Amino acid sequence: MWGTGSGSPRDPDWFNPTAIWLRRVSPRPVDNHDPSLSERRTLPSMSRDQTNDDFFVDANGCLAERVNLDGQEVIVHYDDIPESDITCVNGIRITTALRTVIDLAPELGKTELEQIVRECLDRRLFTPEEVAERVARPDMWTRPGAKLLRQVVSDLSGTT
Repeated sequence: MWGTGSGSPRDPDWFNPTAIWLRRVSPRPVDNHDPSLSERRTLPSMSRDQTNDDFFVDANGCLAERVNLDGQEVIVHYDDIPESDITCVNGIRITTALRTVIDLAPELGKTELEQIVRECLDRRLFTPEEVAERVARPDMWTRPGAKLLRQVVSDLSGTT
């Protein structure tokens, strides 16, 4: 779950998982003309250990937090994500396959990253040209995952 937006982790609603989920992940309602999606959904309960600061900086240099979601640890990442990196699946706003791979790349080994990229390319989830265009944008210049992905795609496609 990637959150977007501004504010401080010390703001009262920053720790409200519902506010993080709704305000930071889905800032606008999705209208895909499916009446079943218009009903209000209840999010699972989330809790934070008040005695332990579970914030850390992830491999991409973004603020992240460990939270408990119905007994399962979930890592919430806070980042500004441009609309071009958002897609909608069944009425739920999610990051594109390309952005997800960029974000995961620093956490993966080279072989695993190559396998994921090869599968994405085979499934036409993105193309080498789309990778080159996206990682060339200014917001990706310092992102470790963008550099890693650019190199893997270059190696797989035989370009430099």
